[in-house]
Amino acid sequence: MDRHPFTDGVEAGSADALVASTLYLMSRYAANPCPRLAKLVDRHLAAVAVHPGCGALVRETGRREAGGWAMQRAECPLGFGAAPCEAR
Repeated sequence: MDRHPFTDGVEAGSADALVASTLYLMSRYAANPCPRLAKLVDRHLAAVAVHPGCGALVRETGRREAGGWAMQRAECPLGFGAAPCEAR
């Protein structure tokens, strides 16, 4: 797992690190809606949904929200048929 400055000192693979990184990605998506970020949020939420360190409510919320993010990743906020950020 790549380390990020805001997760230094957090045990790698911990539920807290996973939830923190998911929230970070969601805030980045809010600032810059990008299909790539939506895909990452979706993957993180799916991981939250099955992480044994997360409580039942957090896992269920991750499971429910993952589907919504999966639908967003195909859309381009700029109106392009294929998002420019996905052409790389």
